Amino acid sequence: MNKIKFQKVSKSYSEGRSALSEVSIELVEGEVTFLTGHSGAGKSSFLKLIMRNELASNGTVSVNGIDLASIKKRDLPYYRRSLGVVFQDHHLLMNRTVFDNVVLPLSLIGISGRVAIRRVRAALTTVGLEKYSMSRPYELSTGERQRVGIARAVVMRPRILLADEPTGNLDPELSLRAMELFSQFTEIGSIVVVASHDLLLINQIKARVVELSDGRVIQDSRQ
Repeated sequence: MNKIKFQKVSKSYSEGRSALSEVSIELVEGEVTFLTGHSGAGKSSFLKLIMRNELASNGTVSVNGIDLASIKKRDLPYYRRSLGVVFQDHHLLMNRTVFDNVVLPLSLIGISGRVAIRRVRAALTTVGLEKYSMSRPYELSTGERQRVGIARAVVMRPRILLADEPTGNLDPELSLRAMELFSQFTEIGSIVVVASHDLLLINQIKARVVELSDGRVIQDSRQ
């Protein structure tokens, strides 16, 4: 079973700030989990630990039984191929087309030609950007760039999909469409983790809700 496990995980930074404290939780396939909480509650740090962009100060973060701290630097790209990530600030290549941005993760794992074209077109159609494939990100609105980021994350059909405030620049209708898209990945055994402040959106989606406050889990419920 596809599983992410935090065992008594704490994360502190050099300036003494504690982002997570003694967090123990399991996230399993077939489920959307919303991370909620005030700004600075620990949501972004939680996602960064799963991405292996950072290491826990104490405790263990494991994916499918593998301690992420044990992964050697040279092997990190292989691990990250199983991840789809939607960033708050898009991380797009501004001098490349929308198509180029979305196809990039497929190119990195050797998927090209008709298969890649079909996947990119399907992803762009899903987020309503099929007419913008030859545009460059700087020609798009902030919300459209966010949708490019979503398309790039889902085109990989990832085993783990992580999203940090993915709907912050989208209107309510597109926000709901994006979350419905994320939810579809649970049907193929993916783990979906979404950090969000949008309580209205969260209440519309059947999901697990994990609330963080000052680095601790204070609520863990399913709706």
